[in-house]
Amino acid sequence: MKRLLLAAAAALPIAAALMGPASAETTVGHSGWNWGSPQPQGHTLHAVEFAGARGYAVGEFGTLVRTDDGGATWRGIPTGTTFDLTKLRAVDSNSVVIGSGCLLRRSDDGGASFRRLLFTSSETSCPATITSFHFPNSQTGYLLLSDGTVVQTGNGGASFSGRQALPGTHATRPTGSPATPSDIFFTDATTGFALTSGPDGGKIYRTSDGGNTWFKQATVDQGLSSVFFPEPMTGYAVGGANTVLKTTDGGMTWEPQPVAEDVPVDGLTTVRCATAASCLMSTASGDRLLRTTDGGTTITAINASARKLFGASFASPSTAVGVGERGATVRSSDADTSDPSFAPVGSEPLEGSFSRMRASSDAVVHAPGENGRLGLSTDGGRHWSVVHVPTPDNLVDSWFVDPTHGFVLDAGGRAQRTDDGGASWALLDSGASDKPNAIFAPDASTVLVIGPVGIRRSQDGGGSFDVVDSKPARSATLTDYDRTSGGVLFAYGPRALIVSTTLGATWKAVKGPVKHPRYQRVDFVSETVGFALTADGQVWRTANAGRKWTKLSSTGTDRAYDLAFASATDGYLPIRSFGRATKDAGWVMHTSDGGVTWRPQLLDNLPLASRGLASPVAGTAFGLAGPNDLLYTNTGGDRGTDTTLTLAAQPRSIGRKARTVKLTGRLAPAAAGATVVISARPESDSSWRVVDTPKVSSSGTFTSSIRVRATTDVVAQWSGDAAHDGDGSKTLVIKRVVKKSRSGR
Repeated sequence: MKRLLLAAAAALPIAAALMGPASAETTVGHSGWNWGSPQPQGHTLHAVEFAGARGYAVGEFGTLVRTDDGGATWRGIPTGTTFDLTKLRAVDSNSVVIGSGCLLRRSDDGGASFRRLLFTSSETSCPATITSFHFPNSQTGYLLLSDGTVVQTGNGGASFSGRQALPGTHATRPTGSPATPSDIFFTDATTGFALTSGPDGGKIYRTSDGGNTWFKQATVDQGLSSVFFPEPMTGYAVGGANTVLKTTDGGMTWEPQPVAEDVPVDGLTTVRCATAASCLMSTASGDRLLRTTDGGTTITAINASARKLFGASFASPSTAVGVGERGATVRSSDADTSDPSFAPVGSEPLEGSFSRMRASSDAVVHAPGENGRLGLSTDGGRHWSVVHVPTPDNLVDSWFVDPTHGFVLDAGGRAQRTDDGGASWALLDSGASDKPNAIFAPDASTVLVIGPVGIRRSQDGGGSFDVVDSKPARSATLTDYDRTSGGVLFAYGPRALIVSTTLGATWKAVKGPVKHPRYQRVDFVSETVGFALTADGQVWRTANAGRKWTKLSSTGTDRAYDLAFASATDGYLPIRSFGRATKDAGWVMHTSDGGVTWRPQLLDNLPLASRGLASPVAGTAFGLAGPNDLLYTNTGGDRGTDTTLTLAAQPRSIGRKARTVKLTGRLAPAAAGATVVISARPESDSSWRVVDTPKVSSSGTFTSSIRVRATTDVVAQWSGDAAHDGDGSKTLVIKRVVKKSRSGR
């Protein structure tokens, strides 16, 4: 076998070595999918709080993660919202309050369930949004709103009552420019402090009667952003231009604390302390943390992370955790020493961008990427490493026969092989004059390069290639392939679908679902059972090798752009949005009954790549969202209690004239207030449209109506919530039946 050895490039180990301890499985928070890379997860975190060893962190896209061991490992907690969460208070180890904007929710069971705290009637719109909140005990809490309004609860958030607004803020209608409130903190049920920033600097206000009266205790030139009391008499406040203030008399007086001259000037955004002497401060830039261990006498900067950190807190005097950009999580177990060290928890995002997902098995998964980078996992997507293939071009495809033997294809048309798991690569001469689109190896000896026209095949591991002289393959324009667990191969392009049962030596044509099909994606699970996604967004199924195809009419969408089936019943459809959402996200539709019904699952705030989904066996799937968010599930992506969604119509048929049809449905078990998406498609139209989004009643029922002019398919779907899995109804067909008159007209 003649090969030109390009390089014996040293590659990272196949299974990425963790840079620090991490959770084995951190869910994405909105479904039963998990983060593979980065770890613990990949959404930016804004705040972290501890109550002993148990801690919580919140961030973008409704992210909440929890640790029970001082930040060493983390797991995802479903919140039931996709709003960015910026505020967090750990009341105790089991009680946590999260919020942002008009949203405020509380859990008293460690995040197993949440309830709304109704300081306003709507979570999407309110007169004044949340600036800060604090609960000095489990029942007493205070909210500071964006206009300076202060409200208080004495029953854990079941109800709220008004208190005196902060002086100088918009709520008090000042004569000059209003001050902006920034933070609130209470040392007991009635004694508290609030900060503002304005044209004349920052101010600290104190109350001793539960917010009924406020008195100004300090004014500084810079705006103030955060206040914290590690004990009733000692507190710290921080703000712009490295401003640090300290009180040792319960907030009656405040003194500036010096920050080391070599610390770059920055806005200080949060302060949290383990003791009266030991505190950490985060910065607006996120490039560093500020630290004191002597009560503010000396304040220095530490670089705790290669990524930006936006919040830091203590699990104990010796254990500190910082969180920030793209889920960055760092931890120190010697935070009480003079020279603490911080180590990343989990793994950094894979370097570079990746274009697609391939799964050779439920263990070996790979993602070709830019500039010769290949993402590789050999433990079912739980951990990833980057293998550097010696090419300056982007990789367009990859395939591994096993963890050791693999093949890649780059954008320049060059194929390469590794026999040592990516440590070294050898160039293969495929003999193709044009740049192929895909590469596949059913075993270590047989290699196929596919497209752009026809197939070239090697029987000696890539040492030499011959044109496959099988008529259906010879002139076919081909873009991709699919293989079944039984060794049957399918290759397809926009207008071609061919099959081989001889490891690619001979091929025959497969009849399409329509006369002139345009394929987006084809996936067969056996020689006879397969699925196809056509360019118009329609999904088709065959059970007899293409002799007959059936349209799957219950997807509720024509926006699918990829398809992956692992069995005759289990499959996924990626879509960019669900319902009336105007912003794209990483949605998939999952079926467990061969496409009779589909249930939405939300994976990420970024859509999956156009070839970013693979499902090698039922219940296991892998996803690539955005450039390098790598996700996996081995539970089918489901989370929470199973639900059943049904839909009925009255009447079920109409005559010649258009008619309004009443729709009734039921969600069981009931999830009161849940939103159901009802979509419809007339038989003459390939496009689905959302016709209504009714709310579910406390009994689980919902109603709607639709104006019907022609035979129409209707489906209802919901995406689940923090406690329930989503579901979809079977297709409801409302028929237009026109009876002939006696004269035959």
